Amino acid sequence: MTSVIVSFNLYLIFDYVRICCEYNVDESGITAIWPGKIRKNYKWEEFVDIHTYVAVARHSRDELLLCSTIPAKEVEPGVIWWDWVRRHPFRVLYFDQLTPQEKERFYSFVPRE
Repeated sequence: MTSVIVSFNLYLIFDYVRICCEYNVDESGITAIWPGKIRKNYKWEEFVDIHTYVAVARHSRDELLLCSTIPAKEVEPGVIWWDWVRRHPFRVLYFDQLTPQEKERFYSFVPRE
């Protein structure tokens, strides 16, 4: 099967600094690329959670597609704190503002159990 790379851009916010991260997604997993060419490869087997959540902050509720190497800390089923996501930048990868087509393409790479 031919590997196709899907690129997503992500903006992480640490206090007042905005850092761009690019993801390459394919059949082997996700490669995260941070500024300065910091690169980390994640195999699909490393993720304990690949799920859509609502992330809650003081004045916002955003839908995120979360890929986490640690168990998600849910406030209630399907809901997490934005702060928790931001505190784990190398263990919790997230995609926001994905279109239904982008989600479908993403899940086409995730191995079926």
